[in-house]
Amino acid sequence: MNEETSAESLRQSDASSGPGEGEEQSQGAQGVELQFINFSNFQDTKAKETKSRVRSHVMQGVHQQRKSGQRTKASGSFDLDTSSLLPSNPQAIQQHPGSHMWEAAGPSRMGAGRNDPFQQYPIEMNQRTLELYDHLRGDFCPMFQTMSKIGFFRSITDPAGFLQILCTSVSHMTTLRHQAVAESPEAIALSTQAIQSVNKRLGDPILYTSDGMVAAILTFCCHTTMFNDVPGSKTHIIGLEEIIRRRGGLGTLNSNPAMRMVLFWVDTNYAFMTDTTPRFPYPDDLLPKIDATPADNTISTLAEACKVEPLTLAIHDLYNLNRLIIDEATARVIWVDGVFEWNYIVPVLHKLLLVRHEELDPASAALRAGSNLYIAAIRRRMGVRFLTHVQIRRLRLALTALLQSGNGPAYEDFAVMLWLLVLGSTLSSLKEDHDWFISQAAHHIFTVGASWDEMKSSISNVMWIDDLLITELESLRQKVAEKMQSSFRHELL
Repeated sequence: MNEETSAESLRQSDASSGPGEGEEQSQGAQGVELQFINFSNFQDTKAKETKSRVRSHVMQGVHQQRKSGQRTKASGSFDLDTSSLLPSNPQAIQQHPGSHMWEAAGPSRMGAGRNDPFQQYPIEMNQRTLELYDHLRGDFCPMFQTMSKIGFFRSITDPAGFLQILCTSVSHMTTLRHQAVAESPEAIALSTQAIQSVNKRLGDPILYTSDGMVAAILTFCCHTTMFNDVPGSKTHIIGLEEIIRRRGGLGTLNSNPAMRMVLFWVDTNYAFMTDTTPRFPYPDDLLPKIDATPADNTISTLAEACKVEPLTLAIHDLYNLNRLIIDEATARVIWVDGVFEWNYIVPVLHKLLLVRHEELDPASAALRAGSNLYIAAIRRRMGVRFLTHVQIRRLRLALTALLQSGNGPAYEDFAVMLWLLVLGSTLSSLKEDHDWFISQAAHHIFTVGASWDEMKSSISNVMWIDDLLITELESLRQKVAEKMQSSFRHELL
């Protein structure tokens, strides 16, 4: 066989070599040193001596890199430049003083989040406003979730309304940090811009009654209602009612179901907080119906205690709602379904509020207030909290009148009285009212001679869902036990 010469190229990254021998050996292989091994027989490539020389040559560069502290890049890896993802002007994004929460939250990592990248906005957006809008579409707040699902946020095309929902987003972020909403400069600035935009159009008879103006005022109502601002809610709802009247009535909003639903929700919640009559009618063309067939004989317990027909009908609806919630809860997690709350719970509350307490006797007035508070307990379980001060005071005044009448038991079924006292005790926040309900609950449990489990069974027979007010009931048990011990020297079993 004629002698043949072949070469096997062995490569090594010459990171540590300078402009010396490495460059002279191979000018075209930047930083790569080549060594040639000559052999005349192909089988020589598998010889032990050849393999040893190859390994020695390869490991020489590795040892040099280890001595110099350099890392060897993994095969197939590459460096990614992420500088283009950083804000061009980080100082333009102002954080809330003393807060580190939003540094790791929101879409600011890449400017994405839940927002539609093709959506058109009524104002010029930046990274911060995109984050605020993204917050509205998250799962942080039941109200936000529901409004997003029914398409209300996407229907806001007026700059004033859009600025106001961003203000609401900032305010909610502020509450998550356990800070006062009124102390947020960013929320104040956004709301001020929205108000200025509205004020500029108040003198124009056409713009004053436009869809954009209605939506803008409605966003103000949502904000004040969400944060239990009763005076602010009153101002905006009165103004909204006047605008709708001037534009021809509620029928002019039929083309926007989302706006009508939000109007119904805001109106009912304000009426609950102030115990006033709702200003707008029930949108029966938008809401589903609840089966009115009684599930069992327990419906007579509370409804038969009432002697006023309109209230009796509303309490029947409340029983049917209670049964529907129990059935739904066995099949799915209903407590996170804000749309269910809007479609089924708020309508029953609306019907109860249509019955005026001034027209009721004390026993019926107490049942009405208790029914309103029971719905408040259900909504609290769903993460929705509104002021109960007025309803608690209505209940206390009605029960006080009953107790002072001296006509014996207020209700034929004593469990109804316990049901009312438990609701008043667990949902009252003012100390004066809370202490009064605790005292009365202890007195009536002692009078009946019931244990705590028997008391819970009694109120369940009236109307109750096991998942309601669990923490509050445990606190009530301790306070009632202390009161019974101090007042009657009796131990609650």
